[in-house]
Amino acid sequence: MKNYCRGKGIEFISLTEPLREAILAGKRAYFAYDQHISPEGHQIVAEQLAEQIP
Repeated sequence: MKNYCRGKGIEFISLTEPLREAILAGKRAYFAYDQHISPEGHQIVAEQLAEQIP
């Protein structure tokens, strides 16, 4: 995805590290029963994106 965006001149914001760090800190960024982001995970995503929006 990153390479595709870069090739199209689209800014790519990776959320992998912030979500990984949250999980290591004991936060439930994903639902236990599937791979979808939980409400807490959505909060992490929102905070990361808010930092990037001028």
